[in-house]
Amino acid sequence: MIVKHPHPHEGSALNPIRATARKLHVPLPLVADVKMRANGARRMTKESNGDRRNTLTGDCRLRTAPRFRFTNLLSRLGLLLAGLVATAPALQADAQDRVIIQQPGGSRFPISGLIDDYTGREVRIQVRTGDPLRRYPRQEVIEVQTDYTPHHEKGRQLLAAGKPAEARAELTQALKEEDRIWVRREILSQLVRCALWDGNYRAATPWFLSIVESDPETLHYGLAPLAWSDVPSEPAVKLDARNWMADRSPESQLIGASHLLFDRELNDQAEVALRRLARESNVKLQRLAQMQLWRVRSQGGTATPGELTRWELAIDELPEELRIGGYFVLGQTYKRQHQPERAAGLLLWVPLVYDADRHLAARACFDAAELVESYGDLAQAANLYSEVAFRFGDTPLGGKGDAKWRKLRETMATPERPDKAPVP
Repeated sequence: MIVKHPHPHEGSALNPIRATARKLHVPLPLVADVKMRANGARRMTKESNGDRRNTLTGDCRLRTAPRFRFTNLLSRLGLLLAGLVATAPALQADAQDRVIIQQPGGSRFPISGLIDDYTGREVRIQVRTGDPLRRYPRQEVIEVQTDYTPHHEKGRQLLAAGKPAEARAELTQALKEEDRIWVRREILSQLVRCALWDGNYRAATPWFLSIVESDPETLHYGLAPLAWSDVPSEPAVKLDARNWMADRSPESQLIGASHLLFDRELNDQAEVALRRLARESNVKLQRLAQMQLWRVRSQGGTATPGELTRWELAIDELPEELRIGGYFVLGQTYKRQHQPERAAGLLLWVPLVYDADRHLAARACFDAAELVESYGDLAQAANLYSEVAFRFGDTPLGGKGDAKWRKLRETMATPERPDKAPVP
C-alpha cells in the first residue's frame, strides 16, 4: 500500500489559481510535473513485513523559530555535526536503503545497500560491507528510500498538515537523534520550511547556511531565505542582514545583500556584493545573485524588452528549485511595464509551484489578482483573492485578500445600474 504524503496546501483552494492559469495559458500539465520535481514528491511505503519506508522521489527537497546567532563556520557546522557524537539511538544496523537509478537511454533499476551520502552532485551507496562505494549522478536518481526516526516522520507529517510550530519541535528532536549527515541535511531543510512558513528569515538563515556548509551543491538550494519583493525587510532582519553580508560565507553574503539591496544606507554595498557573487564559480550561487540584480533594473524601470526575453530564457535553463525569485521579479517587471496578463501569468507560477516561501507566494498571488482585476476579469480576480484569504490567511496579505474577495463578490452580485432611465 502506498500513501502519498500531502503537500502542505493539498486540499486547499488550488482550483481557483489553476482556473486563472488556464485563461493565461500557463501550461498546467507542465505545472503539475514541475511541482512534483521542485518540491519533491514524497510517499511512504508499507513493505510486506510491515516496516515503514520513506521515499524521496526525483529531485527531492528534502510558528516563529527560536533565534540563534552564529559567529563562524564552526558554530554553523555544529548544528549539522552534533548528532554524529550524540548518544541517541541509531537506526538498526541491518536497515538498508534503496535507490532507483535511471541512466541516460536505459531502463530503471534498483540498488539496495547503505547510503554513504546524498548530495546535490551524487548519491554514494555501499551495496555490501567491504565493497567500494558506488556513485551515481544526482540527475540519474529517481527515488531514494530510507528509514526515518519516529520524531522525523511525525515532524514531516505535521509540516505537511500545516502545523509548523509542532513540526519544528519534532524535527528539532529528530536532529538530535539522527546520525546520518545526509538525512540531517534533510531535517535542516524542513526546519527552514518551518521558518519560511511564518516568514521568519532570521531563523531560516542559520539553518540554511548549515546545509550549504555541508553540501555547497545541495538539493535544498531553492530554500535560500532571500528577499525578492520590493516590500522592505523588517528592521530586525536588516540588522541581522548586516552581519550576514559581512560573513565570509558567500551564501551568507547573498542572503544579507538581498535584504539590504534597497536599504538607504547599505544599498550600494549590497549591490557591489551581488555583482561579485554573480561571478562566483558555484553556478547556483551565481545565478541567484544575477537574478537579485534584476531587481535593480526592474525597480528602476530600465529593463528593455530584449533583457526580459533573456531573463525568461535564463529562468528556463535554471534547476527548477531556483526559479521562484526569477518568476517573481520578471512578473513584477512586466507589471511595471503595463503588461498585466503577461505579468499575472508569470506571478502565478509562484503560488502554483514554488511556494516554499509562503509569504512570497501570497504576495505573488495577491499581485496577480490585482492585475487580473485591472483588466476587468472580476470572477477570476475574486478566485485569486479567495486563495490569498484562505490558503495564505495567516500571512500579512491574508486580511487584504479577504476584504478584496468580499468586495468583489458584492460587486458581482449587484446588477449594474443603467446610466439613463430606459426609454418607455
